[in-house]
Amino acid sequence: MYGGAVISVAIERRAFVAIEPADKLTLNALDVEVSQTVHTRDDLALAPYPAPDQLRDLDPGAIDSLRRLTYLNVFKAVLSEQPWGRRTARLTCWSDIPPNAGLSSSSALVVAALHATDRFLNIERDRHDAAETARLIEFHRMGITCGYQDFYATTFGGLSNMSFQGKERWLGPNLEPLAIVEDLAETTGTLPFVVANTGVRRESSSPHRPLRERWLRGEREVVDGMAALADIARNARGLLGRRDWAGLARLMTDNQRIIRRLGGSGEAVEQLLRRVTTLGASGAKLAGAGQGGTIIFVSREPEAFAEHVTQEHGVEAFAVTRADRGVSSEDPDAWTAQLDRRRMKAEH
Repeated sequence: MYGGAVISVAIERRAFVAIEPADKLTLNALDVEVSQTVHTRDDLALAPYPAPDQLRDLDPGAIDSLRRLTYLNVFKAVLSEQPWGRRTARLTCWSDIPPNAGLSSSSALVVAALHATDRFLNIERDRHDAAETARLIEFHRMGITCGYQDFYATTFGGLSNMSFQGKERWLGPNLEPLAIVEDLAETTGTLPFVVANTGVRRESSSPHRPLRERWLRGEREVVDGMAALADIARNARGLLGRRDWAGLARLMTDNQRIIRRLGGSGEAVEQLLRRVTTLGASGAKLAGAGQGGTIIFVSREPEAFAEHVTQEHGVEAFAVTRADRGVSSEDPDAWTAQLDRRRMKAEH
């Protein structure tokens, strides 16, 4: 979101959207058992996210109830963007991505919902257009402070070297260049990464908004820090091509040092970084969400190390040994079986 560069890897966790024939327009979020029938356009109004002062005064159960109401906002925002008209259908979503963990859970769902409704409406859209439109939906329609990385990463997939030069001022559609996306997956082979979740959930806007405001004010530490992060990504591209994992780990450590200095890390992140480093990880850094969320690091035996981290510290950890594909359409037979299993689980 600062016109810089970044390297992203698509993980084997996905958000799913199914559209089925129906005589009414219904929206369903299986993971939280929330459903709504849409009768008029007013029913597409977004449910407000809990304000920080609300969260301070509420118990966890009440907070969860308020958050549950927002799970259909992605559908509502996407349908408002699309030329949906009076069409009827049953839209259902579910996800394997931990929510509010900095792993693009919201962005992936927006991309999936846009792709599914495009197919339903016979809209042809290339991947750049899909990524840009999905970001526009989350930023303008959902009011979430966000950049471009998550939308490009979930749309294109793979291991990508991405440049966002010329996109730092958010000028709007057709007024700024498209991102440059270079696929690196074929040159790197098996990857040595592990991702671990701190368990602290963060709304994506909360860490991004204050840092973005500091950057817009021209605060020198933030401006220089973001430029340094972009330089690190550019240097990392060469190390990935040479499979220099030790060198990449050093750059990841430098990256985390800058994020920490700018206030984007947080105690939960730092604790988990110390723990995995003690166990033998290298290059441990924040992966997403800030002030919580997830970390990523290098290990010579990522599968075994992920299991060890889970056993030692009771946190969710998994290996990333290959880059997954971007948004795609599944065979109906495959997702129907999965959807039926999810529905049975929700009913019980």
